[in-house]
Amino acid sequence: MCLFSSCCATEDDIDETDCGECSQQCEFIEEIAHFCSSSVSSSSSSLRETSYVFFSLNCQLLRGVCRGQGGRPSYLLLRAACLANRLASIEEFVDAIALQECFDEESTSLLIRKLSAYFPHVIRGKAKSGLVILSKLPVRHSVFHEFKTSSGGERLFFNKGVLGVALSDPDEDTTVCMFNAHLQSDFWRESRETREEQAKEMKTFVQKSIHSRVFVGSASSDVIDAAVVCGDLNCIAGSAEYEKIMEVLGGEKQTFRDTLPIGDDDDESLQTFPECMYSLKKGRYVVVDETTKKKRLDYIFEISEEGEVKMSRRRKTKARVVRALRDDNNVPLSDHRGIIAAIERVYN
Repeated sequence: MCLFSSCCATEDDIDETDCGECSQQCEFIEEIAHFCSSSVSSSSSSLRETSYVFFSLNCQLLRGVCRGQGGRPSYLLLRAACLANRLASIEEFVDAIALQECFDEESTSLLIRKLSAYFPHVIRGKAKSGLVILSKLPVRHSVFHEFKTSSGGERLFFNKGVLGVALSDPDEDTTVCMFNAHLQSDFWRESRETREEQAKEMKTFVQKSIHSRVFVGSASSDVIDAAVVCGDLNCIAGSAEYEKIMEVLGGEKQTFRDTLPIGDDDDESLQTFPECMYSLKKGRYVVVDETTKKKRLDYIFEISEEGEVKMSRRRKTKARVVRALRDDNNVPLSDHRGIIAAIERVYN
């Protein structure tokens, strides 16, 4: 039984109880399994393939009952425990997970504790960054960049930035680079110019990192087998701002390649936010009504880099927005939907 059917559970109960194989969890597993079983590409038998799967989600573990916040402490603990069980259930298919808005220490610690048995390599960003990366692959090195440009309350209360890890694939003797970012929101005021400056900082930081032998490893056999940037950019896919940020991130060279298509404004399969909002009256999330305009704020970019660092030739990438993660009462576990992406590399 999912934890949400026991709203009076103690913290010890929350830590020990398993969400179980409710229908929502089974459907989530089936969706991820189907995504991963669909071949990214068909290749010649003379080529060797390696595939890596990444998952990204804004958890909204932000304590508070006002607009833009995720609920009371007890509710954050309930959601964190159930989120952990949902994410643990796809361990068979996913190599690494990027989480944003893990601001609340108590619920974040619970989430990590429950997930660490499945994704044992855990890296957190600077305090108040809200960034966490969990991986099945060992971490070779990690780096964090706090944005120098920020505004409004986020400048006072948060330390948003970019968290990067170089993961070691011992089976292939290669490196997988994963970055997790969360850009300025419009909660306090319209922040397009701030995000544009943060995107510039992000690009510089990512490129500097993947060109660093300290970060990716110094052995001559090392190559970057895959490199991605995941996260919540707070920028609407397909908007004029999106086009500007994509130009900042690489333009026609597509240094940062969006793994998802833009699609139509009414294509719900490509929208990630908002799924729900916290209701003080009900003490839980409530699904937004049908008139609420949804958009995609979340991304997984594949990094295509030339030059000093040798990177394997990209074969093909696929990605999708997953269904909202829900409890067994069909209540969402976050106000964002997650994104999953698979990248295959081939070698002659």
